[in-house]
Amino acid sequence: MRIRIIETNLDKIAVDKLNNLLELLELSDLNKETSEENNESAASQVAFTKSHLDVSNDEYFIVVFNDGDQIDKSILENEMCLGVFFAEKTVDENLLNMKNAIEGLKAMELQKKLLYKMNSVMEGLVGQVESIKEMHKNMAPFRSEKIRGVGITSRFCAGTSNGGEFFDFFKVGGDVWIISLHASSYMLIGNFLTMIEGWKAEGTLSMDKILNHLESRQEDFSEFGEASILVSKLTLADLTLESVNIGGHEILSHKDILVNSNEYSFPKSYEIKKESTQLEKGKGVLLLSPGYFKNNDHIVNGEEYISFIKKNWSSPVELISELTFQSKKGYNEDEFLPNDQTILMVEVDKNAISKI
Repeated sequence: MRIRIIETNLDKIAVDKLNNLLELLELSDLNKETSEENNESAASQVAFTKSHLDVSNDEYFIVVFNDGDQIDKSILENEMCLGVFFAEKTVDENLLNMKNAIEGLKAMELQKKLLYKMNSVMEGLVGQVESIKEMHKNMAPFRSEKIRGVGITSRFCAGTSNGGEFFDFFKVGGDVWIISLHASSYMLIGNFLTMIEGWKAEGTLSMDKILNHLESRQEDFSEFGEASILVSKLTLADLTLESVNIGGHEILSHKDILVNSNEYSFPKSYEIKKESTQLEKGKGVLLLSPGYFKNNDHIVNGEEYISFIKKNWSSPVELISELTFQSKKGYNEDEFLPNDQTILMVEVDKNAISKI
């Protein structure tokens, strides 16, 4: 794997800083599968170039920013861009910015290996290959977007158990929809992907329409296992969050549990549990998947998870990072957690325009 460094005015100081940063980020981990004929070192896998036009479409790259530089924003929005290295700052100042991107890349590489193993199971199942590719795209470890003053930050961690998790969020009309799924089989997730793509294409989408669609597909999905499903609709006009929860998801505020988990599952024996809450400007809510609770058994750092979360409530990135760290702490020697887990945080900007 090649990682390109885009630099318009590279000097020795910047080179030294980058070398130190790349060593701290342990980029050599990304090159373990280099062939014997081409056994290049990690350093030679990091190429420096003066233009993003020299970077192939399948190469990751890092942009070096010097005071006075002008950066084309479209470059930073490229999904292959791992972030910006500020040449005027110290390595420590750059470390946090780059570390999340590199850790996310490493996690995606591990997911690719997992998906490769899955292919043997999926052999002969017509049409499922494209669904699995789409699933991988949407399960990127780090994802962050802002929609009209509402920020959504999420992190997915892969597990080794059968089945897995999928989440997505998208805007239809004046609503932001959040879908999270925990399923006992990848076939079930693949079928949900097709259904969700149809929801995205709707000109108008309502909770009743989604529930009716689930009911109509109940028999079709019955042979693929069981799933926990959370569907939330955030109405941007008044910041009302309406949720339907079937199974083990929870949504929490900094004070309380807003959406409770339950013992139901789709499609065999499910019951609709509806919750509605008003989001506050400058505040956030936290979504925890069933896989998260399976990995932690409702205990975080030796105390009940809700107590830990209340005491450590902070910004989306900080809180999600802390909860992920605590999940992985008990499995330090393993590449994967026992179960896929999803942590997602929705935060309303203090200046968001609404009609509360």
